[in-house]
Amino acid sequence: MNLLFVCTAGENRSRTAAEMYGGKYCGMYDLTDAALKWADKVYVFEKKHETYIMEHFFRFYGKVVNLDIPDIYDYGVEPLKKVVRARMKAKS
Repeated sequence: MNLLFVCTAGENRSRTAAEMYGGKYCGMYDLTDAALKWADKVYVFEKKHETYIMEHFFRFYGKVVNLDIPDIYDYGVEPLKKVVRARMKAKS
């Protein structure tokens, strides 16, 4: 399964999740039709990411899963990994 993780800047949350689960990551404003077409699931981290995809890439909106993880973590830290694991499990 092709997983795409999208956060605001593509530096902390999405990068960490992509390294944990495989797949690709990017920032919200770096999204492309090609990336969204490639993805089987698109994991976002906040409502604003979900809204952005709905407004700019509506045809891919059905692939979106919101993990609802705030932008308070640095890249790769264990507290972020812990919450990513829990939310991915809950959304599976």
